[in-house]
Amino acid sequence: MTRAFIALCFYFAVSSLSLAGDLDRAIDVYETGDYDTAYELFLPLAEQGDVTAQSYVGDMHFSGHGVSQDRAVAVEWYEKAALMGHVESQFKLGNIYRRGDLGEPDHSEALPWYWMAWQSGHQASGLAVAEIYDFGLKDVPLDKVRAHNYYTALSEDGYAPAQVRLSMKYFHGWDGIEKDVEVGYYWIYHAIDQNNAFAQRRLALLYLNDAAIPRDEPLGISLLELAAQNDDRVSQFIFAEYLEEGKLLDRDLAEAAGWYERAAKLGDARSQAAIARFYETGQGGLTQNTSVAADWYLKAAEQGNTDGEFGYAWLRLTGNGVERDWDEAAEWMLKAAKWFDKRAMTCLGVMHMFGMGVEWNPAIALQYLSFGAIGFAVEAFYSIADYLSDDD
Repeated sequence: MTRAFIALCFYFAVSSLSLAGDLDRAIDVYETGDYDTAYELFLPLAEQGDVTAQSYVGDMHFSGHGVSQDRAVAVEWYEKAALMGHVESQFKLGNIYRRGDLGEPDHSEALPWYWMAWQSGHQASGLAVAEIYDFGLKDVPLDKVRAHNYYTALSEDGYAPAQVRLSMKYFHGWDGIEKDVEVGYYWIYHAIDQNNAFAQRRLALLYLNDAAIPRDEPLGISLLELAAQNDDRVSQFIFAEYLEEGKLLDRDLAEAAGWYERAAKLGDARSQAAIARFYETGQGGLTQNTSVAADWYLKAAEQGNTDGEFGYAWLRLTGNGVERDWDEAAEWMLKAAKWFDKRAMTCLGVMHMFGMGVEWNPAIALQYLSFGAIGFAVEAFYSIADYLSDDD
C-alpha cells in the first residue's frame, strides 16, 4: 500500500509539472501574438481546471483574440476561475458588470465579485467597492459612511489611490466630513511618497487652481511636471497646454509638441487631437505632415474626442493628406456636430448646400450655417467648389 501511495504521489507530481510546463508554453505563445495557437494550448488546460488558463481563455473570448469574440462565454470562463479563488478573474468580472459590457451596468452584480477579490487582498477591488457606495449608483444605495470607512481602511493599508480620494474629502469637506486641510495633506503626501502620479497631479492642481489650499504656482508646476515625467497622461496634456499657451510657463511649442506626442502615445485623446493639429500646421518644429495628422485625428475621433472628429472630417472634406471622401467627412462632421461643434455644423451647412456626402437640402443648410464659424464655411465652400470645377 505504501508503494502504491508513493507511486500515486509521483504520478500527480509529474502531472503537475507537465501542466505547469504546458501553461508556461501557452503564455509564451500568447505573448508573441500567435493567439490561434495559444488558444489551442490554453483550452485543454482550462478544461482540466487550471484557473490561470481559464482566465486566459476568458480574455481571448472577451477580446476576440484567437477565437470569435463572445463576452458571455468569456464570463463563463472567468466565473469558473473566480469561484476557484482566482483573484484577477474576480476583479475582471466586477469590471465587466460595472461597465455594462454585457448590456446595462449592474453594480449589484459587480459588488460581490469585487468584495471577494478584496478579501484576498486585491486593493483595486476594494477601491471599486468604496466608489460604488460613494457614488450611489442606481442599483446600489448611496452610503457615504460605508464608502468613507472603506477609503480609510484602504488608506491605512497604504493604497495610494484611496489615500488620494480620502485626502480630497478632507481638503474640501465633502460628504459630511469636517474640512481638515492637515489631514488632507497627511493622506496625499503618503501617496506622493509612493511616487503616485495621480496624487502628484491632484495636489498640483489644488496648488494651481483650487481655493481649498493656499495657491503655490512653483510647487504646483513642479508636482505637475513630476506627474508628467511619471507618465500620467492627463498631467502631460495639461503641462503641454501650459507650454503652448504660455500659461504659468514660458511659451515653448517644441516642448509642448513633445509632451502632446508622449501623452498621445499613451492613449490620451485630447493629446492625440493636439499633436495632430501640430503636424497639420507644422508647429513646434515638426515637419508638416497631414497624413500623420490624419492618423492622430482618427485615433482621437475613435475615442469620441470632438476636436479629433472635426479634424479628421476636415481632412477628408478637403482631401488634405488623405483621400477626399465626402461620405466619411459627413459621418465624422455629424458626430462632432452632436456636441454642438460650430465648425462641424457650419461645414455641414455647406455640404447640404451642395449635397456632398449628405442630402441636398437648402433649409437644413441654413439651419447649420446659422451657428456661425464663417471662416470654415468659406474654406469648405471653396474646397467643394474647386472639386466640382476639377470634375468638370
